[in-house]
Amino acid sequence: MRLLRTLTLVYAAVLASALVASLLAIWTYLQRIAGALGKVVASMAAVRDATGPLGEYLEPLDAAIHDSAEELAKAEEGLALAEERLGVIAGTHRPAESARS
Repeated sequence: MRLLRTLTLVYAAVLASALVASLLAIWTYLQRIAGALGKVVASMAAVRDATGPLGEYLEPLDAAIHDSAEELAKAEEGLALAEERLGVIAGTHRPAESARS
């Protein structure tokens, strides 16, 4: 009976020490992950601060692009109308939809 109690206590001690070692390893890895995530947060904040002033430059460019797109659409309409009128003059009039197909 004494041997069984001794073996049980030894087994419990080994099991408890294995559990403690596992928990310490997990805690160590969590600390490393927390440090890495802290660096990521700091890097992202630096990127945010560095790219913040870009909005001042990008808003006028965006407006200019939209204006250019509108002007190009008007030019396309004008060219389609000119093509249609030239087709009428040349006698090879085709509707605008079939000319694009």
